Amino acid sequence: MEAEERHWLVEERFKETLKLAEQREEELHRQLAVVREMVEKPAGSSPARDLSAFWAQPFSEEIEQTIIPQNF
Repeated sequence: MEAEERHWLVEERFKETLKLAEQREEELHRQLAVVREMVEKPAGSSPARDLSAFWAQPFSEEIEQTIIPQNF
């Protein structure tokens, strides 16, 4: 029984990890589309696309745990 439980837990974790990877892939595809659109626009045109996709980037734990000086 214990082996079956471990196997089930591993499968569930794998499904969760796969779902997160697919979500990340979709986000990267959206960002790539924004970048491609920006590159293909003529130099004189103003950016009409919402760049909020770039603001949604999560910080890594290393960055989040860094202390920011008060004079920053």
